[in-house]
Amino acid sequence: MFAKRYRFLIAFLLFIAGIINYMDRAALGVAAPFVKEDLNLSPSELGVIFSTFFFGYALFAFVGGQLADRYGPRSVYSWAAAAWSVLCMLTGAVTGFAQMFVVRALFGFAEGPMNSTTNRTITTWFPREETARTGQPARLKATPSAVPTRPAPMMPIRGRPVGSAGGCGWWWPPGACGRWWPSGAGG
Repeated sequence: MFAKRYRFLIAFLLFIAGIINYMDRAALGVAAPFVKEDLNLSPSELGVIFSTFFFGYALFAFVGGQLADRYGPRSVYSWAAAAWSVLCMLTGAVTGFAQMFVVRALFGFAEGPMNSTTNRTITTWFPREETARTGQPARLKATPSAVPTRPAPMMPIRGRPVGSAGGCGWWWPPGACGRWWPSGAGG
């Protein structure tokens, strides 16, 4: 009985991790006007930065699946979550286009294994007849309608995004998320 409840706890944690992963991907798009102004980026440079993330993400979606098969989903998830958390914090420390380019490319590599590792975890922890029922909530995070496109830390307060309030800058939401997430990674 304990094993069955533990499996559903794993599915719930995968769902939460998926939401955080989705928010990380969307956060820079929401903060783009502030990032563009703060780093003096042109629209084309901002487009290159967005594209760089998805190149790394797409490449490591496949590599992450191979690594999860070879080393186990727990190990891959742990290093990926720790890496994306560190890179989330580093996003707030960049000072120009080149640094943002490198951080976002590495960020894509770190977040890429998320979906394939989630799938591997579900097929490892759940019997085949339960994988469709269990996998659906964990995969909901990938659909645009499942999670709001404005992450909670970026919601307006008195008409201004939180990142612009009080002189904190656009960088505090990714940094705060990056400081919080590693405490739960690797369990």
